[in-house]
Amino acid sequence: MATSQTTSQTKCVLELLKRFNDGKIVCIEALQSDMDWWNDTRQEPMSEKSIRRDLDVIKEYFPDSFELIRGGKGEKGCYKAITKGVFDNILNQETMALIVQTVNIAQQNNMLDRLNIDESDKKILQKQIDKSKECYEFISKSYE
Repeated sequence: MATSQTTSQTKCVLELLKRFNDGKIVCIEALQSDMDWWNDTRQEPMSEKSIRRDLDVIKEYFPDSFELIRGGKGEKGCYKAITKGVFDNILNQETMALIVQTVNIAQQNNMLDRLNIDESDKKILQKQIDKSKECYEFISKSYE
């Protein structure tokens, strides 16, 4: 019996990981009506407590992998993975331009050396700085 339960929990945890990886929002109430979270022994949906245990397993091994978010109307207990895709929504062209300008100023004032930035990330930022300089280049100070 323990093997069947472990297999069931493993299946649920893996399904949660897959959904998080696909960028889906996971809500406990929705999972309770999902056939993947059906308790065959009792012939009823798994309890909220069982689903939270599945989420806890993921949190144990990947502590910063997902966050509680506000669900839709009336939904509670919703989670979303913290992935690169989340940052893609934040880092639009205007935000990226602001970051590049900030890094450029920090670099000119030798402040960048104090930050622990990976060399490959520095190269990416430098490319963006060089790209932004193609648009505007002040040869002398502008006093207009």
